[in-house]
Amino acid sequence: MSVALKVFTKDKPLFSRLKNLDRGVLIEMNVEVVPFANRALGSMAKAGIVSIGDLLGKSRFDLLKIPGVGRKAVDQIEFYLSELGLHLAPTPMDKPLRPPEEKRKTAREMELEAALREAKATIARLAEVLG
Repeated sequence: MSVALKVFTKDKPLFSRLKNLDRGVLIEMNVEVVPFANRALGSMAKAGIVSIGDLLGKSRFDLLKIPGVGRKAVDQIEFYLSELGLHLAPTPMDKPLRPPEEKRKTAREMELEAALREAKATIARLAEVLG
């Protein structure tokens, strides 16, 4: 973060002007307005991230999947966005990393399921007889 802090202090007037812009205007601006690292800018352009709004639609995980964008670049991106009052999309935590393992049924559960099937069949037969 120290590198980002040094760069930020140099670009403080730029950020104060950007911070005062309307959020809608800021989101539509090109990412090149913010002094991200050149390598990160090139990688984002190749990935189709042109505007700040495109960047806000990506999570930290999404950015790390882009070739040429590493942890330091993502830290810098998050820092600069936070200085503008903006944040990356949240990383989806509700998606399991691997599919849940199927739970094995106990003998008692299998007996109860068989009894339930028999009871449903009996009810269906009674419904036919009674009409």
